[in-house]
Amino acid sequence: MKSSSRNVLIGGLALALSACQTTKPSETPEGISKGDAISVSRNGTEAGKPGSPAAKSASEAGKPSAIQSPPSSSSNAPQTKGVEPSPAAPTIQKSKPELLLAEGTELYDKGDYKGAIRKLLLARDSADETSSTKQDSLRLLAFSYCVTGQRPLCKTQFSSLLKIVPDYQLSRAEAGHPLWGPVFKEAKATATPAAKPVTAAKK
Repeated sequence: MKSSSRNVLIGGLALALSACQTTKPSETPEGISKGDAISVSRNGTEAGKPGSPAAKSASEAGKPSAIQSPPSSSSNAPQTKGVEPSPAAPTIQKSKPELLLAEGTELYDKGDYKGAIRKLLLARDSADETSSTKQDSLRLLAFSYCVTGQRPLCKTQFSSLLKIVPDYQLSRAEAGHPLWGPVFKEAKATATPAAKPVTAAKK
C-alpha cells in the first residue's frame, strides 16, 4: 500500500512539472515586467474614463485658470476730471434812466420818433446831470426833434448837451447829417464858453 501511494504521488508531481513546462509566459514588451504591463493597462483604461484623474486633468488643461492676475492699479492712469462749468456772468441790473434810454433808443431805431421822444424825456429828467445816460438822451432827443421838424427844440437839446460837455463832438457821420448837422454847429457857435478859473494876480 505504501509503495502504491508513493507512486501515485510521484506521478502527480511529474504531471504538474510537465504542465508548468508546457505553459509559456505571457508575452510582454521588452524591458517591461509583467507587473508594469498590468499597471500600464490599468492606467490606460482609467485615463479613458470620464471620472478618472487623468481625464480630469486633461479636461481642466483647456479651461482658463481660476486664479487671475489682479487688475492693474488705476492710480497710474490719468485721472480725467470733469469739466467744471464756468461761473455764470453776473447780471448787471440797469437803472431806471438806463432802461428808459434803452427803450427810447429802440423806438428811435424803429422810426417811432414820437414814442422815442417820450421815453428819452423821462430818461433825461431822471438821469444824473453829468452821466453818459443824460448826454445820450439829449443827443437822441435833438435828433428826434430835428427829424420831426422841430428845429428849435433840436437846438435846445444840443445847447443843454454843450453846457454839460462844452467840447462835445458828434461823430463824423452825425455831424454831416443834413438835418441836425447844421443845427449842432449853430448851437456850438452860440454856446457860452466855460468860465476859466480866476487866478490871483502876482504882485
